[in-house]
Amino acid sequence: MEFGLTWAKLDEMEYVTEAEKLGFTHLWATDSGLIRSDAFVFLTVAAQQTKTMKLGMGVAVPGLR
Repeated sequence: MEFGLTWAKLDEMEYVTEAEKLGFTHLWATDSGLIRSDAFVFLTVAAQQTKTMKLGMGVAVPGLR
């Protein structure tokens, strides 16, 4: 069984790296112009900070692009 999480706050990236250490296998980010960091930037940083996690965009809001 695999476990993943949804996260999108750049200032809390340490939670993502810790989740990878605990065995989480994938990470989803959701797009929001109000309450989270830019999801595409977040996923870029997550790719740099993790080694094995699969990364994906859960929801992208075209109107914000």
